[in-house]
Amino acid sequence: MSINSANLDTGVIIRRSLFFLVLVALTLGNLFTLFRGLNSPQAMDQAQIAREIARGNGFTTKFIRPVAYYQAQQGDSRTIPLQGFQDTYHSPLNPLLNAAVLKLIGADDSDAWQMNENEMIFPLDRVIATVSTLFFLMAIGVNYLLISRIFDAKIAGVCAILMLFCDTFWNYSLSGLPQMLMLLLD
Repeated sequence: MSINSANLDTGVIIRRSLFFLVLVALTLGNLFTLFRGLNSPQAMDQAQIAREIARGNGFTTKFIRPVAYYQAQQGDSRTIPLQGFQDTYHSPLNPLLNAAVLKLIGADDSDAWQMNENEMIFPLDRVIATVSTLFFLMAIGVNYLLISRIFDAKIAGVCAILMLFCDTFWNYSLSGLPQMLMLLLD
C-alpha cells in the first residue's frame, strides 16, 4: 500500500510541478513577449481613471463622452470643467483595484513613470495587464477548487489545463479589461 501511495504522490507532484512550470512560462511569455500595450479604448480609459485615483484626483477622466457631458450640463446650471471631469460610465471596482496596485508601486508620481525614447509600451500598462493576469491565474485556482469539490480532481485538472491554454482568456487578461476580475468573482 505504501509503495502505491509513494508512486501516486510522485506522479501527482510531477504533474503539478509541470502545470506550474507551464503556468509561469505562459504568464511570463505573455506579459513580456506578446504584450503590445492596452488595445481597447475602454481599457485605456479605465487605466487612466485608475492613475487619476492613485494620484488623488478621484474618478476623473480625460475621455469625455457626449452623453456624460449632456448629463452634467443638465444636472448643473454652471459651466462644466473639462479638466477633472467625473466618470460615470465605468463600474468602479476594476479602476479602484488597479489604483490600489498603482499606489503601491508609486505610480502616483507621474514624473517617475515616463516613457523613454526606446520604449514602445507604457510601463503602467504592463502593470495593469499584470493585475488582470493575476486575476486570471487566481480564477484558474478557484475554478479548480470548485470543480474538484463538485466533481472530481481529474475533471478539475482538465478544466484548469483547458483554461490555461485558452488563447481567448489570455487575450482578455492582457487587454486590461475587467473580464478576468469578473471571472474570479463568479
